[in-house]
Amino acid sequence: MSSFGYFALGASVAIDSVGATVFEDTFKHHSEWYRKMDVDKTVEDYSEDAHLTNLNHLTGERDDYYGKDGVRKYYIEKFSRAVGPDGLNHVRLADGFDIEEPKADGNTAFLAWACSDCAYDFHWGTDTFVMRSDGKITHHNIYYSGSPRGHSARASAETQPAMAISSPAETIYEKTWDHHADAFMGLDVGKKGEDYSEHAHLVMLNHMTGERQDYYGKDGASDMFSLLYSRIAGPDGSNALGFADGFEIKGPKVDGNTMLLAWNCSTSAYEYHWATDTFVMGSDGKFTHHNIYYSGTPRDQSDVILA
Repeated sequence: MSSFGYFALGASVAIDSVGATVFEDTFKHHSEWYRKMDVDKTVEDYSEDAHLTNLNHLTGERDDYYGKDGVRKYYIEKFSRAVGPDGLNHVRLADGFDIEEPKADGNTAFLAWACSDCAYDFHWGTDTFVMRSDGKITHHNIYYSGSPRGHSARASAETQPAMAISSPAETIYEKTWDHHADAFMGLDVGKKGEDYSEHAHLVMLNHMTGERQDYYGKDGASDMFSLLYSRIAGPDGSNALGFADGFEIKGPKVDGNTMLLAWNCSTSAYEYHWATDTFVMGSDGKFTHHNIYYSGTPRDQSDVILA
C-alpha cells in the first residue's frame, strides 16, 4: 500500500510541507480530506468557478459540475460510492501510482486509481487536477469505468474522425488548439512541437500493461507524437483516430486553459481500446502538461483486455 494519503487507508500524507509550493499544499490538503471523506474540507480546495467533469467510459454517462456547490454535489455522491464494508474510503491508487505516489507537477496533478470492494464497482479511473496561481483547483477531469454492483453495461464503440476545431478562434488557448488540431490531423510531427513549452511534461500511461512513458520539452513532444503517429496511421497513411464516449456526438472544446477528450483507434499496427487526454496550457497558450491514460496493445500481441 502506498504511504500517500490520497487513497491509502489510514496512512499519513507523504508530501513534506517544508518548501512546498502552493500547488503541493493544495494537493496535500485535498488528499488528506479526500481520504477522510470530508466533503466540506475537500470542497475548500476548489475555486468559485471550478469545472469538474466526471465521464464513465463503460456507460457513456457524463456529468459536469460547476462551482463549489457543484463540486460539493459530486463529492457527496462519490464518497457514498467509495465507502467500503467497514465504512472507510477504499479507493486505492493503481497503475504505478501505488508504487510511486502522485505529486503535484507544476500547477497540475495526475493519478490513476481503482476500487474492487467499494459500494460502487470502479474498475479503473484517472484524475487530472489543474490549479490557478493561488492553488485553487479550477478544472478536475475524471475518466473512469464503473457500474453499481450487480449491474453490467457496455460502452458504445461509435467514433467520429478527429479533430474538432474551434471556429472562430477567440482566445489564445483556442488558437493553440486550432493549430494543434490541424497538425494532428495531418500527422505532422514538425508542427506538434510548436504548441508545447520548453519545459512541457507529457505522460503516456497504459492501464493494460502498466507501462508509463514521460516526455519533456519540445523534443520530448516530438518523440511522443512520432510514436503515436506510427500507431494511429491507417492503411492510406491518414489519421485513423476517432472520438468516443460522447465526444463523437459533441466534439471537444477548449475549457479555460484546458482540454479534455476521449478516443479510440484500431489500425494494423496498434489497438487503442480506450483513451483520454487532458491538455493544460500556460498563459502564453503553450501546452505545459499533457496526460494520456489509455488501454492498448500492439496488434501482434494477444493480451486479455480487462474492463
